[in-house]
Amino acid sequence: MIRQLLIFILLVLLIPSHSCPAAEEAGEVVRLDGTAILYVTGTVRGRKVSAGDRFKVGETIRTKKDSLVYCRFVDGSKAVLKPDSSLAVIAVKHGNVDQGTVLFEIKKQGEAKGLMITSKTVTMGVKGTRFGVISEEEEVAIYLKEGFLEIGSLKGEFKKHYQSLEDEFRQQQEKMRQDFKSATEKMADDYDRTTKEMKSGNYELVKSFTLEGGQAVMIAGNEVRDQDIPPEMEEDFKLLDGF
Repeated sequence: MIRQLLIFILLVLLIPSHSCPAAEEAGEVVRLDGTAILYVTGTVRGRKVSAGDRFKVGETIRTKKDSLVYCRFVDGSKAVLKPDSSLAVIAVKHGNVDQGTVLFEIKKQGEAKGLMITSKTVTMGVKGTRFGVISEEEEVAIYLKEGFLEIGSLKGEFKKHYQSLEDEFRQQQEKMRQDFKSATEKMADDYDRTTKEMKSGNYELVKSFTLEGGQAVMIAGNEVRDQDIPPEMEEDFKLLDGF
C-alpha cells in the first residue's frame, strides 16, 4: 500500500501543471551598458541582466547608476532605459514606467491596437511613434519626437492649461514696439486683461488629449502644462538609432 502511494505521488509530481502557465515572452535585452537587474513582479530579489536575455510578462527591468539597457519587444518596438530607471512589463503590449527616463520607438502595426504605456495615473496609447517618458515622484514628463500620442487619465480628469493668451500677448507686444509711444497704454491694459484671464483659469477639464510630433507636456497630479523638448532629450532620442 505504501509502495503504491509513493508511486502515485511520483506520477503526480511528473505531470505538467496547467494551473500555472509559463509567462508570455515580451522581448529581449539587445545591449547592456553597465548593470541592470531583472525582477519578477512582487519579488524583492532579482538577477543581473546580460545582453541576449529574454524578459517576460510580469517582469521589471531596472538600471543602476551610469547604466543603459536597450530592449526590443516581440513586435519589433524598441525601448532604452537610462540610468536609475525601471520598466515593468504588464502585458505584451503594456509597459509601465515606474521611475526614471525611458525612450520608446513603437513599430506601427497597421490598424491593430498599438502598445500602451502607463506611468503614475497617466496612460499613453501608441501607434507608430517615438517618444520619451520621465517619471519622478508625482510628476510625469512626456516628450513626443514623432507621431501621435493619445494621453489619458486613469484617475479623474486632467486640468489642461493653455498658453495661448500669453503667446497672443507676446506677439501683440512685439508688433506694438514699432510704435511704442502710442501703444504703451494699450499694452498695459491688454496685460492686465491677460493676467486676469489667466488667473481666472485659462484651462479646460479633459479626460484625454492628443499630442503631435514636436510637442511635450508636464503632468503633475491632474495639472497638465505644455513644455519644450530640451536639447538633451533630442540627443537621447539618438540612442534609439543604435540598435
